[in-house]
Amino acid sequence: MRWKNVLSIVAVSTLLGVPLQSVAHNDDHKRNDHEQHAKKKAERDAQFEAKLIAHYTVLAGSAANATSLVQGLHNDTLVTLTSTTTGDVVPCSGRIPMPGCGEAKTVTVTETFTPPTGKLKYKQVAIALALMEAKLKDLNPGLVTATPVQIKTVLAGVPNGILTMRAAKKSWSQIVRSLDLSIHTMQVNARKGEGKHNDDDDDDDD
Repeated sequence: MRWKNVLSIVAVSTLLGVPLQSVAHNDDHKRNDHEQHAKKKAERDAQFEAKLIAHYTVLAGSAANATSLVQGLHNDTLVTLTSTTTGDVVPCSGRIPMPGCGEAKTVTVTETFTPPTGKLKYKQVAIALALMEAKLKDLNPGLVTATPVQIKTVLAGVPNGILTMRAAKKSWSQIVRSLDLSIHTMQVNARKGEGKHNDDDDDDDD
């Protein structure tokens, strides 16, 4: 126990005439309750984050992309999305074979962006990604995996990216209307695997 806390306990005990042991016990009890609450919240957050990442792994193209999306939106860190495609085989004809002769060409595309919203709580991350999924599939019926460019455009495009509009203080319902999506579509996508996350200090449902 730090000296500052010890001195506080002594002061309270002296002023109130409460036994020192009782004050110390109450202080420790409150601290333990706080620590237990923080631990449980951290566990819930980790479970919710894992569900979000698992749900968007296919759409985002990889677990790494999904992780970067979820953590980037929640922590306000750089989102990095990468895709690799395989093209034609490098020919081996000619007097001097080309480098990579006989191997398939690979093209790697990387897109990055920093969320313009700042840190989002997990519930807000879930809503933003559900809207992203709905808009991507609305624009590209039958879409299974989106490209980094498609994801970046829908989320951070100017002026109508989901995060761009949110940063401009638009409510989620206003964003849904701007995306030309129905509230029903938003609700259906939000139920596809994210579940409900109870942010104790999150009263921003708009």
